[in-house]
Amino acid sequence: MVIVTGEPSGPPATDAAVIEQSWAEPERFEAIFRRYFGRIHQYLAARVGGRVADDLAAEVFTIAFAQRQRYDLARECARPWLYGIATNLAGTYRRQEQRRYRALARMDARGVAPSDEDLIAERVSAVAAGPALAAALAGLGSGDRDVLLLVAIAGLDSQEVAQSLGIPYGTVRSRLSRARTRLRESLGGANPADSEGPADGNGPADSMRPAGSGRSNPMDELSAVQRLLAQPPPRPDVVEAARLRLERAALGRTPPPIRAAGSGWRAPGLVRRGAAPRRWPGWLAPVAAAAAVAAVIVASLAISGVIQRRPAGTGPASSSGVFAKVPRYFVAIPEIPGRAVVGATATGAVLGTVAPPQPYTMFTGVAAAGDGRTFVFAAAPGLDKRPVKFYRLILGRSGHPGRLAPLPIPPQTATVSGLAVSPDGSKLAVSLLGPVHEQIGSRIQVFSLATGAGREWVWPGDGTVGEISGDVSGGGSHGWEANNRTLLFQVTTRTRTGSLGQLRLLDTAAPGGSLLASSTRIPVPATELGWQHNNAGHRIGAIPFITGDGTKLVAPFFHLSAPPKVFGFTITEFSVRTGKPVRVLYQRRTDTEAGDAEVWWMNTSGTAMIATRGFVFGVQTPAAFTPLPPSTQRLFVRHGLPFRLPAW
Repeated sequence: MVIVTGEPSGPPATDAAVIEQSWAEPERFEAIFRRYFGRIHQYLAARVGGRVADDLAAEVFTIAFAQRQRYDLARECARPWLYGIATNLAGTYRRQEQRRYRALARMDARGVAPSDEDLIAERVSAVAAGPALAAALAGLGSGDRDVLLLVAIAGLDSQEVAQSLGIPYGTVRSRLSRARTRLRESLGGANPADSEGPADGNGPADSMRPAGSGRSNPMDELSAVQRLLAQPPPRPDVVEAARLRLERAALGRTPPPIRAAGSGWRAPGLVRRGAAPRRWPGWLAPVAAAAAVAAVIVASLAISGVIQRRPAGTGPASSSGVFAKVPRYFVAIPEIPGRAVVGATATGAVLGTVAPPQPYTMFTGVAAAGDGRTFVFAAAPGLDKRPVKFYRLILGRSGHPGRLAPLPIPPQTATVSGLAVSPDGSKLAVSLLGPVHEQIGSRIQVFSLATGAGREWVWPGDGTVGEISGDVSGGGSHGWEANNRTLLFQVTTRTRTGSLGQLRLLDTAAPGGSLLASSTRIPVPATELGWQHNNAGHRIGAIPFITGDGTKLVAPFFHLSAPPKVFGFTITEFSVRTGKPVRVLYQRRTDTEAGDAEVWWMNTSGTAMIATRGFVFGVQTPAAFTPLPPSTQRLFVRHGLPFRLPAW
């Protein structure tokens, strides 16, 4: 059995020498595994959690083994190469990583974490600013976060980070500086770490100290991140399983791939059709939907004393009447470069796939019109890359995809934080982050899909419009009323204690100009939106949906009770006029996040929606939750985690 310690061990030969020897003697590559598996696992666990890291860390070394003959022998140390592979794999789990940071942000001042990982609470108790720091991490762009974590967690210096990511040295420095500034701002400029941190010139990234800095410890933000995300070494059984996987690869028995999204032949711009339901491989095992739903406890949550109690049970998965209440077809995009899938909601039949048109490699967003057959895609050259170009796809009456057609809308060079198609399919609303730190100058643009003509409204001053994090989104981030004129959006403003949110309604018929002047605020308290120290255990968890008549909002809501850990996850209806909760459509109280709820689609009256309980997709009505069939679940979820994001 291989025992991995915190420091590299094995023969004194350089990594490059060992890798060169492994070209002729594959078994020698195990020395690289022994030296670095523990560190790689801890880095991945810090980003995506221990269970996912068990698989991904093993995959890092099977990929490295397969690519070893392409290794640059001029680089004696393989550490940057391995961390580059690990970072690319972590990028395929962006949504899981966001959920992890948001879980950390939900901790109260005593470090109570909504997770079964008790070590997290211990770590954050050492850093009083843990929730604000985690919220800031979630709000970073993926490129900035990659650089920050390679420095803070992996311990690489600037040159090594540049090698890992394949980017210029100057880009590393600017991204790190921007990320540290964002973290410092989220903490109100306070020192988040102890003063006696590493300052002896031997700590990670010590060369990045700002000249003339008045701080006693220039590694403050990095040390705080390191404390927040620190992970224990992998268990011996995890190490042995990974070693056996590598041994299988060395013997010429290729292990099954970790991820299949985007696999198979590709014809950019073309559509692949399937006449019958596709038969999926065994590694796309569905979530145990029956077990998750059986655990649901339906009750009522007295948030303000005005909530009506409405029980909601769990219906049978074969209820065709319930599925008639939701769109017949969906489009799901992978979180990595690859094809989108078009499928049938009630059966999971794959009706076709759509490839990103060249020169784009992935879809970063998709939104649907009210007819259930018109979809708009955002396509980009890669994660966190621009420009972003928009395309329209119209499904036939049988649900099969037509041609992916470019829209006459100018490509966007700013970060797209949300998109939504009007119910009649005539307009596209796009929210964009500002050019100054993605915060100043955020805006909304509304375009005609027929002509490309558009209007723009800019938020004055500091504010983020749309989703503040995440590179890939399904379903859009804004909601239209049935009049095809009024648009719901959220703006978030950073403060010294986190971020404050506002929900607003934009009149898209108004002339372009000030987004503040052209919109009206919904009186939902700002403390129930965004991330704040005083709302860490009580807030709306995502941008709500709005009913067609503009009178009600529906949103997931989170409530954390005092220790012992009790988490209340609800889907709650709010009044647009008063901003107060009206009734609870679903509630679960639990000591883990297994009951976490999200809404993915809602009808115009708010009486039927497609929601998730944990990672189980289903139809939620006031009377019952009916899980989608396993064949549909398999298209969205793998190993209990989402890997395709659907839009209806």
